[in-house]
Amino acid sequence: MLHERIGEFNKGALNLSTVCDVYEQRYEETEAEEDLVRYAQSKGDLARMKLGQKEYDEAIEHASMALNLSAEIGQLKSCRLSAHLTCGLANYFNGEMSESLEMFKVALEESSENPDVVALLAQVLWAKGGEDEKETAREQLFAW
Repeated sequence: MLHERIGEFNKGALNLSTVCDVYEQRYEETEAEEDLVRYAQSKGDLARMKLGQKEYDEAIEHASMALNLSAEIGQLKSCRLSAHLTCGLANYFNGEMSESLEMFKVALEESSENPDVVALLAQVLWAKGGEDEKETAREQLFAW
């Protein structure tokens, strides 16, 4: 997490790859929910590192894995939100607007319309460029 904060995404990604491997192996051996939780969190963190490295396809892959792993675990709500946002941003930077919007919409639903998620969704809608999207962005922002 320190590497992410100071922008050393390469070191952070390398460290988190190792952490993911360790928790994946531990979970395969123990099938303990605690190991699954840590594995999902590590995958979500790795997805953000890949986003920071501008490796968008890998960011999407790791974020999707974190979402799949965390689907049934209530204590991973913030992990899921982070993974949805990471996946949405990576899709946006890949030029895949519909996938990006879908991720942001799900994040908006799961976060009970968190204002930060609303702002990100509005930015993506505005960037998409059509009048309908811009009007939806205005509506989302002014609803707050």
